[in-house]
Amino acid sequence: MNTGLSHSACIIIQDLYGEGDYDRIEQIGHRAIMIDGLDEDIQFYYIKSLIAKNKIAEAAGHYEKVKDLLKEQLNVSPGRKLMELY
Repeated sequence: MNTGLSHSACIIIQDLYGEGDYDRIEQIGHRAIMIDGLDEDIQFYYIKSLIAKNKIAEAAGHYEKVKDLLKEQLNVSPGRKLMELY
């Protein structure tokens, strides 16, 4: 689901990713995920920021949680963009 708030957060996160500000992405992404955990774009950048910070195990664990959430809530698998991170 891409609400107006999660869309705005995603735009900010994309800009921060371009600037390499992975700490802020992690902070903002975490908050945005609490509001809309089904937004795959936010999840994508959140996981990418974890990977960029060399938090590989945390990124893998978070991916698994997202995969389970999508299956449980929407009965779908992660989209291609998310799956390519794994």
